[in-house]
Amino acid sequence: MKHYVASMLAVALAAAQPAFAATLRPATVVVSDTVRLSDLFIGLEPGQDRVLGVAPAPGKTIQVGGRQLIAIADQYGVDWTDQSSAALARITRAGRVLDKVFFADLVRRSVSGAADNDSIVVELDDFVPMTVAADDAAPVVLSDVNWDQKSGRFTATVYRAHPLGEGDLDTFLLR
Repeated sequence: MKHYVASMLAVALAAAQPAFAATLRPATVVVSDTVRLSDLFIGLEPGQDRVLGVAPAPGKTIQVGGRQLIAIADQYGVDWTDQSSAALARITRAGRVLDKVFFADLVRRSVSGAADNDSIVVELDDFVPMTVAADDAAPVVLSDVNWDQKSGRFTATVYRAHPLGEGDLDTFLLR
């Protein structure tokens, strides 16, 4: 009889425990331009995952504090077992850096009228690298390419294929 009561108690306790208990992901890297519920929590119920909002810019990180995490868990019915207002989740958007070599090659390919584009020397003064989405195959567009064959000087305008909405970071002049 004791064993029967003990086993029934174990069954009752197991039934009282949720089938899915989520835990916080303290740090995650996203590749897409959105943040999903599964980017914050491990162990969601099937069908529970959904888009929460816009991801940070490529290469950037955002932090979600404990109170906001609790509110998100409550809003979407996440059974977060170790809730804490002191918790913190960091979400980083994957990115790749476009450096001087990338832009010099782009200029060489874009200069028309040069017999041998590989022989063109491209030096970029006051250059600031650009971070773009890691999976973006064509992250920038080069336009208004002007090359003076006599002086060897060029100018070109670079536009992000997917603007961030930040003027100086979305377009700039190469010289």
